[in-house]
Amino acid sequence: MTLKQLSTSTIPTPKVESLSTSMQVIETGVETLSSSQQQAGLARLMEINNPIQATTNLYASVSTLIKSLEARHTQDFTLLGYKIGNEELSDLYKALSYVNKALVSLPHKEIQQRIAVMCNVITLANNFDPDMLALRGKALADELVKYPADIVVHAFEEIKKTCKFYPSFAEFYQHIEFRYRPRRLLRDELHKCIAIKERDARMLE
Repeated sequence: MTLKQLSTSTIPTPKVESLSTSMQVIETGVETLSSSQQQAGLARLMEINNPIQATTNLYASVSTLIKSLEARHTQDFTLLGYKIGNEELSDLYKALSYVNKALVSLPHKEIQQRIAVMCNVITLANNFDPDMLALRGKALADELVKYPADIVVHAFEEIKKTCKFYPSFAEFYQHIEFRYRPRRLLRDELHKCIAIKERDARMLE
């Protein structure tokens, strides 16, 4: 297979927007957060710029509010999930908002821009014409937008160090999954507790 290094001029780079413009719509699917809350969550993740530290901070904030929060681990300290006791519904909702802020993704256009920059430091096959590159870039961005911004940014940095050729989403996911998992498990436990509390409240009506 013939390989080529694609020049910057042939990469269909998305239009660069100012930070304020690109953050107006955060395409994340994070429920219960207003646009301003999503922007605040994104800014905080980018300020910390360390996925492990951001998750540690999140757990500390939630455990201060939810006193019964416990992490469950296997014997080799692999995280299995979380356990929450009988807590006030209002506190559960507030804790969920903390978690959702830590799940905010990068805007789709910014991910595409990062993909375009990545293409300057990897080797591309000869059949990667600009149209194909744009199509693959969008498909990859469609997947990466489902994950927290700081974790995705970190994955880009790892990919640039370890991949010689255009990476698949699976290669990104290797750097995402274990960092994303604690936040996802905490969100899922809060969802479960809120659903039980809301069900019990309806039964008392």
